[in-house]
Amino acid sequence: MSDKEAQNNDQIGAPFPHPPKEKSHLHAAHVPSTRSRAASITPESRNPPTLVTPTATAAGANQAPPTPVEEHHPLGEILQKDDSKDAKDVGALKDASVTIDEHHLPIEALVSRYKTSVNVKSPRDSTGLTHTLAKELLYQHGKNILPRPKKESAFYRFFMCITNMFNLLLLFGGTGYLVLYSFDPVENFSNVYIGSVLLCVAFVNAFIEFYELTKVSKIVESFTNMIPREARCIRASMLQRINVAELVPGDVILLEAGDKIPADAIVFHSHELRVDNSSLTGESESVERSPVLVGVLAADAGALEAKNVVFGGTVVSNGEAYVIIIRTGAHTVLGKIANLTNQSHGGKKSKKRSPLSSEIQRFCKLISLLASGTAIFFFLISLARGSEFNSSFQFAIGILVAWIPQGLPVTVTMLLAVAGERMAKRQVLIKDLHGVETLGAITMLATDKTGTLTMNQMKVSRVWTNMVNMYAGDGEAPVGERLLKLDVSGVAQILHMAATCTRARFDSTEGKISERKIIGDATDTGLLQFAASRLANVEKLFTQYPKIFEIPFSSETKTHLSIHRKGHPDGTLTMHVKGAPERVLASCATILMNGKAEPLTDFHRTQFKETYEKMAKRGERVIAFAQYWLPGRKFPDNYRFSLEKTNFPTTGLTFVGLVSVEDPPKHGVREAIGSIRQAGIQVIMVTGDHPLTAAAIARRINLLTQPTLEEVAKECGKPPSKIPDSEVHAVVVNGELLASFTDDDWDRVLSKQEVIFARTSPKQKLEIVKRAQSLGHIVGVTGDGVNDAAALRHADLGIAMNKTGSDVSKEAAGMILMDDNFASTVVGILEGRLIFVNMKKSIQYFLTHIMSEVFPYLANVVIPIPLALTAIQILVVDLGFELFITLSFAWEPPEDSEALLRLGPRQPVTAESIQLMKNKRQAKKDVLEAQANAIHDAAERRSSIGNQLDLEKQKTSITPKYQLTSADEDDYQNLLENSNDEIYGDLNEAQKAALKLKGRWWRHISELKAMMTDIRYWKAQQKEWKALVAIKSGERLVDAEVLSWSYLEAGLMEASICIGTFFAVLYWGWDMTPTDAKRIQRSRGFKPHTANHTLESGIIITGEDQLEALEQAQSAFYLSILIVQLWNLFACKTRLRLPTQKIFVANVTTLIAVAVGVTFAMLIVYTPFMNAVFMTSNALNPVFLLIPLSAGSLVFIYSIFRRALLRKWWPQTFAKDFGAKVRLNMAKSVDELNS
Repeated sequence: MSDKEAQNNDQIGAPFPHPPKEKSHLHAAHVPSTRSRAASITPESRNPPTLVTPTATAAGANQAPPTPVEEHHPLGEILQKDDSKDAKDVGALKDASVTIDEHHLPIEALVSRYKTSVNVKSPRDSTGLTHTLAKELLYQHGKNILPRPKKESAFYRFFMCITNMFNLLLLFGGTGYLVLYSFDPVENFSNVYIGSVLLCVAFVNAFIEFYELTKVSKIVESFTNMIPREARCIRASMLQRINVAELVPGDVILLEAGDKIPADAIVFHSHELRVDNSSLTGESESVERSPVLVGVLAADAGALEAKNVVFGGTVVSNGEAYVIIIRTGAHTVLGKIANLTNQSHGGKKSKKRSPLSSEIQRFCKLISLLASGTAIFFFLISLARGSEFNSSFQFAIGILVAWIPQGLPVTVTMLLAVAGERMAKRQVLIKDLHGVETLGAITMLATDKTGTLTMNQMKVSRVWTNMVNMYAGDGEAPVGERLLKLDVSGVAQILHMAATCTRARFDSTEGKISERKIIGDATDTGLLQFAASRLANVEKLFTQYPKIFEIPFSSETKTHLSIHRKGHPDGTLTMHVKGAPERVLASCATILMNGKAEPLTDFHRTQFKETYEKMAKRGERVIAFAQYWLPGRKFPDNYRFSLEKTNFPTTGLTFVGLVSVEDPPKHGVREAIGSIRQAGIQVIMVTGDHPLTAAAIARRINLLTQPTLEEVAKECGKPPSKIPDSEVHAVVVNGELLASFTDDDWDRVLSKQEVIFARTSPKQKLEIVKRAQSLGHIVGVTGDGVNDAAALRHADLGIAMNKTGSDVSKEAAGMILMDDNFASTVVGILEGRLIFVNMKKSIQYFLTHIMSEVFPYLANVVIPIPLALTAIQILVVDLGFELFITLSFAWEPPEDSEALLRLGPRQPVTAESIQLMKNKRQAKKDVLEAQANAIHDAAERRSSIGNQLDLEKQKTSITPKYQLTSADEDDYQNLLENSNDEIYGDLNEAQKAALKLKGRWWRHISELKAMMTDIRYWKAQQKEWKALVAIKSGERLVDAEVLSWSYLEAGLMEASICIGTFFAVLYWGWDMTPTDAKRIQRSRGFKPHTANHTLESGIIITGEDQLEALEQAQSAFYLSILIVQLWNLFACKTRLRLPTQKIFVANVTTLIAVAVGVTFAMLIVYTPFMNAVFMTSNALNPVFLLIPLSAGSLVFIYSIFRRALLRKWWPQTFAKDFGAKVRLNMAKSVDELNS
């Protein structure tokens, strides 16, 4: 069956054996009405303008899809017709094929243009190009490879890793320690290796990320570099296999069933050729292609409608052909679409920042602001207290470094890497470490239909024969339908015709029938699979009932006729016919009922029409079957049939029944989409298929569950124009209308709960993604075809299919489903949200001890007291036990998987957030326009740029470029840089370069002048800042709750416990009161050679004892951080529920990390070698550790009460329920998901 028949739901077969002379068009609709815009409305009549539903017809919104209104000509009349009236307006991909005009040329002119030689009658004897000319053309046109984005060098990739915000903080911290060393090399000698360690940590962290990215990049490259494809090419009269990359325009190549077409080409000889264009158009049905040798096509026939053009990247599904290549590489339609995916805003596309990257950057800015603010404040206090500038500056750098969470960058990278490894085990390849987390953050998922949601293969759904409608699909029959039974009259006949009246064939004769690959048209393949699944030894039917005559399917006959040597009571020959139901029925006089042919009555026709319409409404393609027992006396066994003579019956056939076929949804897709929607994510379908087909599939997979405008109007008994827009929550939009959409139309459509975009082109898919992003959506896009590539690249996260996906789509995507299992997106969303939650827990845990590191520095300067924690000890806290324990969060299981999914996106798109985005966009637009006006005003005052320009010409070139719309303010900076391009036409390259440089400097000066003189500029800036500081609703990685816990609540509690332990060691271990410690510190004590001091107790303490006392107290402070952090660890493990005993054992890795961390800390304190390096003391009495061990429990107890109060006062909000009208079908499929 073919997608040629735009007017029918029932295309079949293979191409006409002799190329017809008349004009042919590409037919891609699968609807039961001719020229019916079944799911569209005109821009003039739309009300509301965006509501386009699958039940609306050209005749009226409340009218059901009618039976085709074309004339029902018998088969004989159809065979004698010269003209085809069926035309289909295909908008998809026209923009990429407008440069092709070769399909209009006679074959002689085509051969002359490309300097090749062909033999039309005997193509195998063609000469083709000479080897010399082929080499010249290869040098001229380049290799036949698709354009790819410029590959990032390894150095650049590593540079991007080392310069992320976290690593910049580490680099700054390490540099800070080295700066401290430069002030006082003797006193700060340890800063050399502290700074060096921090710098090494930054590079190690960058290397881990670089390694992960490089590993994934190599895996992706292996997809396209496995086995070089070859083509059978005729050069210098020899048929040879050459690498497809070496093909050039003018080459003559042979194509056979199963071949992937290597370049755009013109067909000059074919035999039953059919091509699968689904990777380009998104439609699963193949199209007929044949040469046009006599005359040329009509002047208005585009390349996509031309029957003699085949495109690179598509697949030959049936037959064979000889073609002349006309476009290669980047010049093919596929190449131009690939270029579209590599371009954005004039050709340069910056890497889109992931939501997590934005959150991390925001957090780093917060830390930087907090650290620098604190450092500057206490630097001034230190100066005010009389300290020297050098010592004050040294203190400022030290406190600045103390704020930096040195171990957090490694933690974040490892969290993402571990999550990526987990997804890889689930057959999901993440090309960017942030990809999984981005999937968890998406608010909208735009998905293609064919090959993504559906299997991209036709299967029989229902059979109607003997006036009985039966379900023939997989699994149990739907409620109210009968399961197919082989003993029903007509079923056996249909199975035999499906197996014999076909051009499909098995690729081999070995193995089980069910496991063999079938080569042929998609619908014929589905019918043969259906017959093979119900009949034993189906392959024997081909020899048992040999075919002696055949008229394959064509867009003119819309039928497939075959005559077989198959005996019956009145002869030995039987004619089988299958095709368009109305055409087949028009040729019938009887109908098969209970095994006998009965006269066809109006009752039979009424039942036929009702069944046909019912099947069509489901989006299924319908095929009719008929047979004719050829009388032996008139058609003996040796009778010669002829197409030209039409010496076979074309009327009086016996109607047998109807069969509907469909491209069924993949197993598990319905449940997956239901789960995604329950997670609060809006799922929309964006497909190139017909609106009826798209809507029918959408209703089966939880994408379309609510009534559309026409259905609401029909239910209320009102015209659609009287239905308020607020009462309609589902919409199906025909892509033909998108060009006329206003901004309000886009906002209205995308605000609906359920949206289906049908008949969309690649550019329209990209536009849909951009429009959704402009409303604040974080958009994920799934797809497998070339037509999805541009949208995949521009999305926040593109998700491509591996098995069915094109190379272009996999190159453009950020994530690849290796097994093509759409349900893996649900796992990815859960994994992404789990990463965010675990990262938030780890940050909350890690930041809590920062106050314990900062407070000693502040107290050391302000009070002053001895430094309770040295810089080197801070390092072994952050990069020692804290790092081990923080990394364990990477393996933290979800507290409740279902609850985590139902939480909804952390940055939901609401009416308020949309308005906020619009305000920010408008503010940015105002600033840009203010800059434009300032530059323009300066240009008016400017006399000239040089001899080449005058003022009037400059004004006419600049002014139009400053007209901004809401859709292109992001492009404005590019316009500023190129505002004079149009006026350089008569200059040479050197003059152009000099003039552009001078113009750019002039614009900068003019803008600076506007800042100082133009009040409009500053008013616009004020408006932009007001919009930027507006608070957006949603959850942040580091929000007020995290900061409050880390820096105020638990942070201060932990610092107090640690400082209390510090003074307890000094007092009970050395009789040193806090006053003693303060006095000794003021006199620069606590050093080996300092003077003796008399304590308040009367005890004299030497310099060495002072140092020992301090080292023991510092060791206690260090271990106190560890112990209190262990309590804090379990306090931070829950966010959705109260801490319970399960959290102690849920993550075994935590216990291992605690054991390793404690062992590491004890080695630092109680190993003599470590004492010398880290200035600790193994003489510390372990009894003192009971203080933090007991007091630290207060942190955990406080967290329980705190969480209980938060749950009571601010209960957790989950994704909103869909309401009573939305009923998601979450029942398990026949084949349950392996999750």
